[in-house]
Amino acid sequence: MRRSTLIMLFFHLLLAMAVARAQQPDTLSLQEVEVSGQRIRTTQGSIPVQRLDALQLQHLSGNSVADAIRHFAGVHVKDYGGIGGLKTIQVRSLGAQHTGVFVDGVPMTDAATGQIDLGRLLIDLADDLSLTTGGSVELFQPARWYSQASALALQTISPDFAHQHSKARAGLRIGSFGLIQPFAMADIRVSAHSRAQLAGRYLKAHGTYPFLIRNGQQNDEWATRSNADVHNPGLQAKVIHQNGRHTLDYGAIFDHNNRGLPGAVTFYNPQASQRLANTDLSQHIRWNARTGSWRQQLLLRHALMHLHYEDPDFLNAQGHLEQNYRQQEYYLSHTIGTERGAYRFVAANDLTLNTLDAKHLTLDPRRFSWHQLVAAGWQNSRWESTAHLLWLHAFELESASGNPISHHPLSPGFSLAWRTAAHSTSKIRFVTKEAFRLPGFNDLYYNIVGNPVLKPEKATMFSLGWAAEAHRQDHHFRWQLDVFHHQLRDKIIAIPTKNLFVWSMRNLGKVSASGAEMSLNMNSKLSGQWQLNQHLSYTFQRAVDRSSPESPAYGHQIQYMPLHALNWFGQASHANGMWVALNAYFNSKRYYLPENTTSNQLPAWTTLDLSLGSSIHKLGLPAQVKAEVSNLLNAQYEVIRSFPMPGRAFHLTLTAHIE
Repeated sequence: MRRSTLIMLFFHLLLAMAVARAQQPDTLSLQEVEVSGQRIRTTQGSIPVQRLDALQLQHLSGNSVADAIRHFAGVHVKDYGGIGGLKTIQVRSLGAQHTGVFVDGVPMTDAATGQIDLGRLLIDLADDLSLTTGGSVELFQPARWYSQASALALQTISPDFAHQHSKARAGLRIGSFGLIQPFAMADIRVSAHSRAQLAGRYLKAHGTYPFLIRNGQQNDEWATRSNADVHNPGLQAKVIHQNGRHTLDYGAIFDHNNRGLPGAVTFYNPQASQRLANTDLSQHIRWNARTGSWRQQLLLRHALMHLHYEDPDFLNAQGHLEQNYRQQEYYLSHTIGTERGAYRFVAANDLTLNTLDAKHLTLDPRRFSWHQLVAAGWQNSRWESTAHLLWLHAFELESASGNPISHHPLSPGFSLAWRTAAHSTSKIRFVTKEAFRLPGFNDLYYNIVGNPVLKPEKATMFSLGWAAEAHRQDHHFRWQLDVFHHQLRDKIIAIPTKNLFVWSMRNLGKVSASGAEMSLNMNSKLSGQWQLNQHLSYTFQRAVDRSSPESPAYGHQIQYMPLHALNWFGQASHANGMWVALNAYFNSKRYYLPENTTSNQLPAWTTLDLSLGSSIHKLGLPAQVKAEVSNLLNAQYEVIRSFPMPGRAFHLTLTAHIE
């Protein structure tokens, strides 16, 4: 182990020395050239990636990342209902912690559940949203990117250096469930090489909504989902300084989320009184430099996350339960890479220290993680390939057993793509990857939640796909089809019990997951100045328990994993800025217990969303107005048993730009 570690570190240092030698004055200097135009998407490389740009995100119904990613194939969103309900992502039958979430290239963490609540990531400032599975299209990434089976990357609007003056925009979103959400953003020109961006928002909602209780032969009854209020102020700041080939940027995100926890609806009791408050502050500073063909990045981040949980109805001697958790993460990453003709090389080292402090815990766990990465890529006119090797050294400095625990998994990955003809857009691709997931502090140590004997989860992934695009007169088609097979060992399962804070954690010995995902995009120019964009995605996934042939659940679909999911999105837009969009989403039946019996079945559901909007010009200011109707047919359904989803909802958003 030590020898391999030293070899990887030596490789990293070798690249760094090469960069230092490359710090020679260039013999030829070219004037900077600005290129502007519309981004043209081409057929993907060897790694599957799905993407939504700023315009598509603007036209979707909903306002969070959780609403947007339902359009991706292979994705299942676990939604516990309502504005404040937890929303997490599962990609190709893998748990939420196998998907890393990156905002502006910086990894995110969450103290509440160990899973990123995608409902708290709003897209009002989003410029791009992408999901990459099995590696990275851009080889130059921090090592932690490669530690994930999939990566969800949210790119927010960057300060506009092409604009000579400061500018701003502000808006208001209102709607059902008492939603009021003002937001504003200012892009400030500090100097010719520096710009600052400040953004703020406040989200408030009572969150209550009616839902239908069905109980066999008895009459259906309506009840009200309560204790679902949300108060969520948030601030974001960016400062970017560009000087030639060097860029220095600072970012800070503050988020306070105080919400009620709507409990599980059991025995006609929809009442709940528990509350959860998160106060998170993260800051980072990043330096990027280019020298000739070399590139390097240094990233330093600190995240402080405080969580307060209160249950006034808890049955103990005090008559209530109140707990405080304080987590911190210190993160240092250095990435270096170069391009030599058809070859690319990257080395990265990421150091992470996670701490958890809580008065009622008998220990203060500390975890130190060191990710070492070497990666290489090669391509010519027909072939493209990448390979990486990731070495994780994780040390649990304090554990429930009283002894330090260490893990040293080696996770390789490989991808290969072949263009079927010299000038064809058709590509066949193959991806394989190993992924390793350590249980989070939440999984292990949180009181009434944690399971200290949880084992790490390991996954082996295989994927074979075909991607292509074609033009036919006024129509442009782009499609991709992938089949996948995963082998998971000691899969970590989290099942909510009484509310969204109290879970049950356990391992499933062995899980086999196979499936297929397909997506088709079609852009058509219609008569007049109208344009029609359509997107269709379909996912089939069969994830079964293979732990023990003697178990009654052997060979059964694992909990809450639908066999089929289908999404269609159509949007017609006019050159004058007016547009209308319709979205349909279907999810097949699931099982909420390991045994796939009829009594353990949750029915399939379908929702339909409608949105329309237009660009307007009032009081000398350009603006956009957007109206949405979510769940147009008022479908009554559950994604998670006993957590009913909201019915029909209306929202109106007005955004004005000041330049």
